Amino acid sequence: MNNDVYAQRKKYSKDRLKQLKDPDLIKSRPYWKYISNVTMIEPCHKQWDGLVLQHDDPWWKKHFPPNGSECRCRVTAVRAKEYTGQTAPSD
Repeated sequence: MNNDVYAQRKKYSKDRLKQLKDPDLIKSRPYWKYISNVTMIEPCHKQWDGLVLQHDDPWWKKHFPPNGSECRCRVTAVRAKEYTGQTAPSD
């Protein structure tokens, strides 16, 4: 992969994280949902698809995309009703 493309993904990720941490958004959507890209070849990324955790769960610090140079996964904010009691997977 081209380093410029990965740098663009990292920048997008940083900007997206800033958006997700907006206090008004957190009030209405306090949970984050991991969405894997269907073309992702890493099994753990597919395993995380649909995972919903509270926005401040420590798991996000290590697993917020991109998780590698080929990662095209993303995170979206969701309402509390989408949280089903999931816990963060162990590494």
